Amino acid sequence: MNFSRIMNQVGFAQVSEIGSTVGTLGFKAAMSQVPAMRRMMGQSGETILKSGLGDDLETWLGVGTERLLHRNNYQLDEIGVAETNAGRWRDRIDRNLNRMNNVTAEASGMRQANIMLERWTAASVVQKFANMAAAGGKGMSKARLADLGLDEAMTGRIMKMFDEPGNFEFANGLITNKKVTRPHFDNWADKEAREAFLGAVDRSVKQIIQKNDIGNLIPWMSHPAAKMLMQFRTFMVGAYARQTLKSLHFRDGPALGAAIGTMAMAGAAYVAQTKVQSIGREDGWAENRLTWNKIGSASFARAGASSIVPMLVDTGMYASGQDAIFSHTRTTGQVSNMLFGSPTTGGIDDVIQAGRSLAGLFEGRDWSQEEARAIPRILPFGNMVPIVAALNTMIHDMPQWQSEYPN
Repeated sequence: MNFSRIMNQVGFAQVSEIGSTVGTLGFKAAMSQVPAMRRMMGQSGETILKSGLGDDLETWLGVGTERLLHRNNYQLDEIGVAETNAGRWRDRIDRNLNRMNNVTAEASGMRQANIMLERWTAASVVQKFANMAAAGGKGMSKARLADLGLDEAMTGRIMKMFDEPGNFEFANGLITNKKVTRPHFDNWADKEAREAFLGAVDRSVKQIIQKNDIGNLIPWMSHPAAKMLMQFRTFMVGAYARQTLKSLHFRDGPALGAAIGTMAMAGAAYVAQTKVQSIGREDGWAENRLTWNKIGSASFARAGASSIVPMLVDTGMYASGQDAIFSHTRTTGQVSNMLFGSPTTGGIDDVIQAGRSLAGLFEGRDWSQEEARAIPRILPFGNMVPIVAALNTMIHDMPQWQSEYPN
């Protein structure tokens, strides 16, 4: 794991998924459930979400429980016996790396951003069905419902449950006068319809907020070599089926809305990230990154619908000796081609460049900004915004480039 790389994300990667939620579910459903998921202490001393809808979805579907699911202070063997500090030395190293991965996910803000988006999307899906029930079952095509595992008969049974007194609590909101505030799933008389509905919500959330669950990736992706080369790219590969192919198959309003929404939010996130990373820099780096061509290519590359397309294009460009189109677009700072865009291969190059930069200190010449920036790339959390901004301020008066390294 290259911690310096992943810290560069700081939640920027998740921003585009806001556009996916709004575009897929519609403005009315998404904006009716704008996140307000603070926790509070219950009478029994347990912490529960202040939002009744959010708390029930967490209980029934496990939405937003990533911190629990990614704990690594326990281990289960084949017969289900819990063990601590067990296993071969390689297993212990792997568990320690996973612990550091959890620290990185928390410090970068990615986990909290993802939890918030999952909760918001799940609540918006419930609101979407509530709006459909209020409109006589209209609001989603048969193809879209079938993709969620719901046929016409089951959809009718679900709509009936939404109209049954005591199954839901509603309030008057700014967007709709039937904002869902509490779903009483245990009150549903039609248990089969309840399970079908919860399954549809779960499937919808995992499609809109990209999540790689069991069976999502093709078998060869589990090979160690594939894992090494595809670090930080499993979501991209998963998005090929869940986003690209699905959008091309439906070719409808929600697919178009999701594509436009994700590209718009991805472009905004790219501009914001570039502005933040340029704090303290006076070398025109931000102006070069914020041309319309680069903002447009970043918007496309960071949208879920593009999935593997940028990687394939830049790999072809690199192999043919041409400049990459999407090399500036990844939130991790990695290059975009297939061969050298993993933290493993990129980390090896970072170590070499950092060594050459340190050697430059002993050559009796001015150290350059290019060399100074190579050092933090090999350090844990070297790409955190405060560290980057502080470094930019300290080295802004150095020469920008060291064009030739000594032989």
